[in-house]
Amino acid sequence: VRPPANKLSLGQLVRLWEKKSGNTLQKRYVSDLQLANQVQEAPFPVNFQLAMVHSTLVAGVCEQTINPDVGAEATELYPEMDFLTVDSYLDALLLHA
Repeated sequence: VRPPANKLSLGQLVRLWEKKSGNTLQKRYVSDLQLANQVQEAPFPVNFQLAMVHSTLVAGVCEQTINPDVGAEATELYPEMDFLTVDSYLDALLLHA
């Protein structure tokens, strides 16, 4: 399920959280090559976790579109449903912090 409002880059998500929480997060920028090297050098299970980060954030495997000939996005099939948004989830996290 991918509501359009939930399609955020990591940078957008970080900025949204900083705005809502009023805190500036400490950021450490790592290049694609640095992350790939860390995947190769890290022991299991850390290398697996880093590989998942690389595939989702760098390679964009979650950004694939659905071929309309073989499927449909759930938000299109059930437009009457109110799917949880990242924005409202972050609000809930702040309420319980």
